[in-house]
Amino acid sequence: MVDHHAQKNMDHTVLIVDDEVHIGKLLARLLKQISVKTVYAPDGMEALAKIEKRKNPFSLIISDQKMPGMKGTELLEKVSLLSPSTIRFLTTGYSDFDTVIQAVNQGKIHKYLQKPWDPDRVVDIIKEGLEQYELTLEYENLFRTAKEQNAKLSEFNALLRQKTQKQAQILNALDEKLKKAGNEAGTCSAGTREEALSGAKKLKETLKDRKIVSEAQLNLLFAAAVADLYCRFQEIAFKKGFEILPDSSRG
Repeated sequence: MVDHHAQKNMDHTVLIVDDEVHIGKLLARLLKQISVKTVYAPDGMEALAKIEKRKNPFSLIISDQKMPGMKGTELLEKVSLLSPSTIRFLTTGYSDFDTVIQAVNQGKIHKYLQKPWDPDRVVDIIKEGLEQYELTLEYENLFRTAKEQNAKLSEFNALLRQKTQKQAQILNALDEKLKKAGNEAGTCSAGTREEALSGAKKLKETLKDRKIVSEAQLNLLFAAAVADLYCRFQEIAFKKGFEILPDSSRG
């Protein structure tokens, strides 16, 4: 016997299809004891009409096999296409056993109840079916959520690639400018030190105006550029036999 939590979590409605009205009423009374709502249809055609008109799918349908017009297996096959999430049960006698087994194997019905059935056993089996319906809905919701998250992740990855490419272009352009500034500084004499520093300041202002990097990054970049220029001038001065004294105003 399964727990009652399946019935407490959701508001279930079961469709009962049987041409014998007293059977329909008996099943309705049994399901009312476990707080499950029921809808009755005397034949397959009316059952299909009720399914089509219903906004939300029935949690479970339990149909008799032998009814005037449409047989239970035929009805449940149509239900499997019309409302695939609905759990499908069939009640039948011994004479229809082969037909029922074939329907089970083809996935048209989930379970069959052989007549005469025990009322308590029927309730337990229906509880299991309602629990299966809840698991089906949970799986569908998880699958739908996963698809939505994957779509958002793909969109984020595409945006991230675009930003990464843009940042790479900015850094490459900045690297070229620094290399150019370094080359120019390397060819300067000690007497052009102030001119080189002025060029570094101009580069800083240009980057700031164009908002290529942040203010903090600009300060670090400018300090590094000035330090590099100072080292280069020291090398040039050493080779030429004189010394450049540190400038307290540098930075």
